[in-house]
Amino acid sequence: MSSLDFAQFTTVPGSGQFYSLTSTELESREIATGYAQRQDASAITQNTRRGPGLGTILGIFDLLSGVLDLTSSALSSPSPVPQRVKHRITFKNDADIILVPGQVNVPAGYVYNSAPKILFPGEVCVFSESHLPHQTSSERLSFSFGAISTDEDILLPQTPSGQADVFPFEVHIGRDANNVFFERVHGFVGDSHAVHNFTVRRVTGGDMRVARLAYVGFRGFGGTTMPSFGIAVVQTLVALAAGTTMGTQVTFTPLNLRA
Repeated sequence: MSSLDFAQFTTVPGSGQFYSLTSTELESREIATGYAQRQDASAITQNTRRGPGLGTILGIFDLLSGVLDLTSSALSSPSPVPQRVKHRITFKNDADIILVPGQVNVPAGYVYNSAPKILFPGEVCVFSESHLPHQTSSERLSFSFGAISTDEDILLPQTPSGQADVFPFEVHIGRDANNVFFERVHGFVGDSHAVHNFTVRRVTGGDMRVARLAYVGFRGFGGTTMPSFGIAVVQTLVALAAGTTMGTQVTFTPLNLRA
């Protein structure tokens, strides 16, 4: 039985499928499998293939804690911006893709002086904005990217033009009165536009160390050079006091699966 049997998914015609899994256990297993397959591939020759050594992974959440920085991303800390709340969003590219940033959209009253940069596999960049305390809770940030696969198995054979496909998409980071969360993802190919929304897992209470994992996978269609990758975001509580900084991490994870 495929993991997609336990998924909510949206199809981008001619491109692939966005999907979110129905439990943290399934999300964690898929993320861990992607990293394990990469580790196995680096340990074998090109002439030898075997299944992922998942038995060598002693704890899925131990792996995730290192990859996604679950604790540090949930904490608020002193900010150098007086009278405002600072929000640092870290983008980490662990997937087999090159990410080319496009447009950044921020609500009225938000100020930022840095934007995402081109991310090659293994690279990290930070977006930083500041806003007044108790800013309207329903507002969101959105970031657009073009993703190009670097996976040799996907790139062979190439398209008739000799160039890999580019998949444009947007990541929306939303907030309510208590939580910062992965709200939705948009995919665009030609005239096609698909939106995948997420069910928010509520985080309540006064402990800023509480965090939840939200994940979406994108599987490019077989026979295309569209990339396959995951997007993992740690959902956290908002910081409301002036002069504090909160952090969110968006990790693009490896995914060796095709739609």
